Amino acid sequence: PIFDILCASPCGLIEFPENLSAEVTGRRFFERYNAPYYHRRISALHRAGKKVSIHNDGTLRGTFDLLASCGFDAIEAVTPAPVGDIPLRQLRDAAGPGVVLWGGLPGALFSPCFSDEQFEAHLREAVEVFAEDGRCVLGVADQVPPDGLISRVRRVREVVEAAPVRGNR
Repeated sequence: PIFDILCASPCGLIEFPENLSAEVTGRRFFERYNAPYYHRRISALHRAGKKVSIHNDGTLRGTFDLLASCGFDAIEAVTPAPVGDIPLRQLRDAAGPGVVLWGGLPGALFSPCFSDEQFEAHLREAVEVFAEDGRCVLGVADQVPPDGLISRVRRVREVVEAAPVRGNR
């Protein structure tokens, strides 16, 4: 019944809040159990005119490439290296061409455990890579930790606002 309610709702984007990580499900389990379920549910949501995303942070390699074939329109909380296991510049190839990637800035980088230089280098690379792609939403993947530096949150805005406008911003 919940999917009937979602299909009839005015909401245009439905998120599967799975907190998916390939480390937990593994590829074989995902292919056998998750993929058929997602495909069935997403097909119904698409028929109702909905876009569908999934929360996928942590370990990406192993199941990340299967999400687009399940029908997901976007993958949210995408956590690249150095916290995740796929470098920024390889995310698009790993996900496939059609799905929107949402994230790119590992929350851990906002912690003082990482140097300002590490944070700045990753931020600038993320802005560049996501701007080149055009099917990305820059954001924190997964969340800024309790010891996160508010100055780094502000820095994201400064760098994005100063970046040259290219394509869809």
